[in-house]
Amino acid sequence: MIEVQLRPSVPGCVTMPLGCLSLGLVPLLTRWGERRFARGMDQVGVVTRGGQRFAWSEFTSIKRAQGVVGPGRRVLQVHVTDDLYSPTTHATSDEYLLWSPKGRVSVTF
Repeated sequence: MIEVQLRPSVPGCVTMPLGCLSLGLVPLLTRWGERRFARGMDQVGVVTRGGQRFAWSEFTSIKRAQGVVGPGRRVLQVHVTDDLYSPTTHATSDEYLLWSPKGRVSVTF
């Protein structure tokens, strides 16, 4: 099985105060938001960080999403396209979105 590693999230010096001020809500929501990301892939399919297993034959479409931060780092634009081989622009994030009737899986790269 191929392990999928995510980029490090927000450093602890930011997460800890946010966790204390929100009574633990920020770390909980962060973990909850990561459950659709891929944990590992093998020849059978994909396992998400939430523990859900998807077979390769279950996926109905694959799209590529590139997130771009605009001027002043205020505006986030996400460009979703069917072109999987388009060159990487000045994207802050780049991922494949795998769609299935059971849900969605995000594979970042």
